[in-house]
Amino acid sequence: MNGKGAAVTAAGREDMKKKSAGIVLLIIGYCLISLAVFPTGFALVLFGPIDTASCYGDLSQYERREAELIDAERFSEGKTSSLTLNVPSGGTPSYMRCFVCPENARILQENGFFGLPQGTRAEILLCPYIFYDGGAFPVISVAVNGEVYLSEEEGLANQAEWSRLRDKEERDTFRKIMIPSLCALGMGVAAVAAGIVLMVRGNRGQPYIAGGHMSTKKGKEKIKRTFSGMDSAEFAKKWKRAFAGDMPADALQEYVDAPGCYLWHAFTWGRAKCSERGEASAAFDAADKEGAFIAEEYAFNGGGRKTEYSFRRCSTDLKSADLADAAEVFVVGKNFGWTYVVTHETGCGLGPYFAKKEGTE
Repeated sequence: MNGKGAAVTAAGREDMKKKSAGIVLLIIGYCLISLAVFPTGFALVLFGPIDTASCYGDLSQYERREAELIDAERFSEGKTSSLTLNVPSGGTPSYMRCFVCPENARILQENGFFGLPQGTRAEILLCPYIFYDGGAFPVISVAVNGEVYLSEEEGLANQAEWSRLRDKEERDTFRKIMIPSLCALGMGVAAVAAGIVLMVRGNRGQPYIAGGHMSTKKGKEKIKRTFSGMDSAEFAKKWKRAFAGDMPADALQEYVDAPGCYLWHAFTWGRAKCSERGEASAAFDAADKEGAFIAEEYAFNGGGRKTEYSFRRCSTDLKSADLADAAEVFVVGKNFGWTYVVTHETGCGLGPYFAKKEGTE
């Protein structure tokens, strides 16, 4: 791997995981919202909670009209029957599409209404209000030449009950569609919000320390950023002097100090003397850790000279296995006598590395 590339630090890897998770959540959220919008709109348009019973069950909402029978749909059990009537207004023909509820249609069938010829003039009681585009007007009373085919008392009661049941069915359908749709919408919004939060956090370049990713400014302030009076810049200077002192200045600048680079590039690009992989781990396990400390990258900041580290003392019984999941960790022996480096590219064969201070055996 080209060490000068945009390699991912331990903190960067965590940030990338957050960004990836954020992207996944955003996609899931947008999909859920998209899936919820159509049925929600569909339910609102077709099954919105409209109270037709309060209108069609109120006799004062009906008007008595003289009408000419144009067409009547044959009776079918359990279904409404449509009527096409000419209801003149001011002497001008006015064709109206009306209906009778199933029970009223049954009564009209029994009384022989559907056998009457076209052009029959009748006195009807209808409600001139509809609730849907393309709807029909309810008729609750029909009489022809004084003969009552459907009385207004029966007709109104049947129409009111049918409207009540129909309203209930539509409310139930509305709920069946809306509840899962709103749940999906809520989950979608929550997923998008969580995705945005993860994306924002993934862009902060937050520090990574053992035990978790610091997520707040207050958390950052708790990181030990110096060790025995040594800050990140001083640590890098002493580490290079101890383990990369023989590197030419131009190579050090190009492969270690330049943006996108890491201190351990001294072992890869700079060819500084070191042990690698299993041999390095064995050397570290055998090393004297009295007075040793750990420097762990917590802010890459573009790499090179801008990299910052957090510091802590090293346990005397620390083993290489304890650092198997670590990344960008430098364990340094007393007086910079040796160093053990676990990189973020260990899985690719770059590290771990173990080196002793130049000029020592």
